[in-house]
Amino acid sequence: MSGEPIRAIVTGSQGFIGRALTARLRCDRWDVTEWSVDVRTIARLAAHADVVFHLAAATRAEQFASAPHMAYEVNVAGTLAVLQYCQSVGARCIMASTSGVYGAAPAGRPLSEEAPIHPLTPYSISKWLAECLCRQQAEAFGVSSVILRLFNVYGAGQQGSFLIPHLIGGLLRRERLRLRMPDAVRDFVYIDDVVEAFVNAARLAESKGSVFNIGSGRPTRIRDVIQLAETVIGPSCGMDTTGPDAGEPSVVVADITKAQSQLRWMPAYDLFSGLCAMRSHLEAMV
Repeated sequence: MSGEPIRAIVTGSQGFIGRALTARLRCDRWDVTEWSVDVRTIARLAAHADVVFHLAAATRAEQFASAPHMAYEVNVAGTLAVLQYCQSVGARCIMASTSGVYGAAPAGRPLSEEAPIHPLTPYSISKWLAECLCRQQAEAFGVSSVILRLFNVYGAGQQGSFLIPHLIGGLLRRERLRLRMPDAVRDFVYIDDVVEAFVNAARLAESKGSVFNIGSGRPTRIRDVIQLAETVIGPSCGMDTTGPDAGEPSVVVADITKAQSQLRWMPAYDLFSGLCAMRSHLEAMV
């Protein structure tokens, strides 16, 4: 690929991560094709690629509740379609998976890639099935693939239904915050760091189903996120607790040793700098 722009396809290019990744690739002079329609039809695409960043997915709980067959079709059959396309053109597939495949962390310890798999939600089950397809296609047909298990991604441009945009929006509007599990512990990783991990995965020398955790490696209690956000945005007007969703673990933290050593990846943002970057983005929009 030396001397020529790297050709990339980004599925789910209109999503939160897809938009950020596409912008970064174009800034780096990659030849980018966006695929934001039904991922199961990717075989119709005339363009060839060196890398397919597979971000398209059904993610919302209501999608699995109201149309489970369609949601699983998108996440599982859609991944198979991407892998078959990659086989046909000799491309690498880099797939966004989720920390949800682990379920609850054993004794609250950081999760390595070798931790037991126990997905508890329809979405995380569908992502585990997609991961299995990546490994099967690698073993059977030699399809190069990298699986990135993303932890709690946040950043500018994320929908307000996610935790940190919800907190920032509530603080800015001087509203009471509504939280399910204020004492839960999570691992928050900023969008720019996640994009960097995808780029590094594309440059990995060889991979047939390699799995990497992408998080900060730092445990943060939700109550501490609120306190930190208050220092960046302003004081809250109080908080209401609604209780956890079914299958929601209390502690989820990444062990990122493997990504550090093999992807040569290290998150650049701590939570405070990420919150400040989000505030600056919001101020620039005013």
